[in-house]
Amino acid sequence: MSIDFNASYTMTIEGHPVSSPETIAVVNPATEEVLATPPDATQRQLDQAVDRANDSDFGLGASVWAGDYREGQRIAERLQAGTVWVNEIHTISPHKPMAGHKQSGIGVENGLIGLLEYTVPQTLSIKKL
Repeated sequence: MSIDFNASYTMTIEGHPVSSPETIAVVNPATEEVLATPPDATQRQLDQAVDRANDSDFGLGASVWAGDYREGQRIAERLQAGTVWVNEIHTISPHKPMAGHKQSGIGVENGLIGLLEYTVPQTLSIKKL
């Protein structure tokens, strides 16, 4: 999925339409509630959106859409989710670990961390006599 940032999209926040080519959207995957702030939002409004997204017992995945990927990354780093996509969604690779936070999932799939889930480490401590 890709977004044309030159186009205008319409989204509603609490029933009020918001139209911007750079709307930031945060979706709570547990409730599918869209939490969004327009690009000129105050830091307080952005903090509230992140707090609302994190106010869940679950945290498998999240997605942040922003016209400036660096701003999207700053928001993504604050979200309590195992995988957070910025300006994309559901890109999965054998090289990218995938795990949930909180009550979402057990263990890790993919990546080196995922491969280690299939190993059983053993430590031998031997003293020469």
